[in-house]
Amino acid sequence: DAAQMANAGGLDAYLARFDNNGNQQYTTYYGSSTSEGAYGYCAPGPSGSVIIYGATANTSFPTTAGAEQENLAGMQDIYLVKFGPEEEPCEPPVVTISSSVPPNSQGTVTIYQNPPPGSGLPSATTLEAGVSPNGPGYTYQWLYRDMPGNSWTPCGQTAQYVVHANGTFYREYMAEVENGSTCSESDVITVHSEDVSCGNTKVWVCHYPPGNLNNPATVCVSTNALKGLLKGSPSSYLGQCSGSAKRDEYTPEGMANLAPNPTSGMFTLAYTNSGEKALYVQVFDMQGRRVLERQVGEYEHAFHMEFDLTGHASSLYTVRVLGESGVLFTGKVVKME
Repeated sequence: DAAQMANAGGLDAYLARFDNNGNQQYTTYYGSSTSEGAYGYCAPGPSGSVIIYGATANTSFPTTAGAEQENLAGMQDIYLVKFGPEEEPCEPPVVTISSSVPPNSQGTVTIYQNPPPGSGLPSATTLEAGVSPNGPGYTYQWLYRDMPGNSWTPCGQTAQYVVHANGTFYREYMAEVENGSTCSESDVITVHSEDVSCGNTKVWVCHYPPGNLNNPATVCVSTNALKGLLKGSPSSYLGQCSGSAKRDEYTPEGMANLAPNPTSGMFTLAYTNSGEKALYVQVFDMQGRRVLERQVGEYEHAFHMEFDLTGHASSLYTVRVLGESGVLFTGKVVKME
């Protein structure tokens, strides 16, 4: 039924609703004994409700009990009138991406193009968007972007998405999940692909000689000698030293530290790296939005940098140190009230 069947006096607001075929579904007047101005409306919400707004100078303009302001406060006030059912509260799902290839301590999944037979190196990973609470009615959208910070590209629409190694890249993959109430949430995971093959049973390694970390060299070693080489020089990593994806997977312990973690707001990144210079540090939320960014300045190889998440939501945040070739370090920090 119409909220007001007839004109109440002067000029009243008027609302009409039509379906997609142009059929009239609902009409109503709304106003008082004098003229009101009707200036526009807000688009329908998920349940079909709509808000109109305007101005009135009438002390008898109809308002509802408990409204923010029930009576005219001056010569002329604005008004908001909502028509339709109450909106259901939006309760987004909790989304967590898992990987068939386990991520490293910094949360990065590494896969390899052309791994030598018998090396055990994975050439692909299956990403899966886990949702809580479980149940039907979810829709999925996978997107990816090359690091650092390029635009997102859609790539899949099911709960699972398979990423194959293809040359050398450093990418973020985001799963956006929406429930039947159009509430959505997302999670992000980083995948590093490296082309490491330099022969039938050999792989490229960027080798940092112990005690001489300023002079790395790319070497081709057999898979049988790989574990011993990495154990003897923990700064070394699979792939060529000139590759675009750098040492996140084989970062020596203590190269970077985030503390306190969890934090109520302030935290410090302590970073040391004798290789490529760091240029800036970025902090991202779980939706992949950049919330903080700072340039490193003159101390590119070793620095302590403070960040403040006060005012940001309690959640998991990703911290990245970037250089000219891409991401040099990825870490996670938890913000808790």
